[in-house]
Amino acid sequence: MNSWARTDLFSDSKLLDDSDIRLLQAYALKVEDNLTNSTFSKLKYLVPEADMVTLKQIEARIQGLSGFKPVRYDCYPRSCISYTRNHENATECPKCKTPRYKADGKTP
Repeated sequence: MNSWARTDLFSDSKLLDDSDIRLLQAYALKVEDNLTNSTFSKLKYLVPEADMVTLKQIEARIQGLSGFKPVRYDCYPRSCISYTRNHENATECPKCKTPRYKADGKTP
């Protein structure tokens, strides 16, 4: 059984209502099955009774429920490095020498 289908995990919780559980199930489906954002956004038309909101709203609700706040940082597209700690001020990848920013000097 897929974890997104297991509502029993939350059945005794006072924190989650039915709406939260449906959002978590939908988001788990997106993540576990690698649905694109575009495909995920079309689910609300396929299952209108699910009262789906936007992906951004779902992620905001999940963030609120979890208590975690995402931290954004630049990563090199080839996964050589992430621009954190020792590399947070680097302007190029120390391994392959590719520039960190596009020609505008601002866009990673």
